[in-house]
Amino acid sequence: MLGYDALKRIRSFSPPEMHLPNHPDTLFEYIKALKECGYKWLMVQERTFCREAG
Repeated sequence: MLGYDALKRIRSFSPPEMHLPNHPDTLFEYIKALKECGYKWLMVQERTFCREAG
């Protein structure tokens, strides 16, 4: 829509429904692949990394 020049400036990725793989090895490969494609940011839900107090 905006052309290849605009596409080259994209540095973030938001997975469908902000879902990440559950298995650590799969997650590692997922992030590795994104880095190899040039992505610098990965958007995820806050609860992905935050623990509930209790």
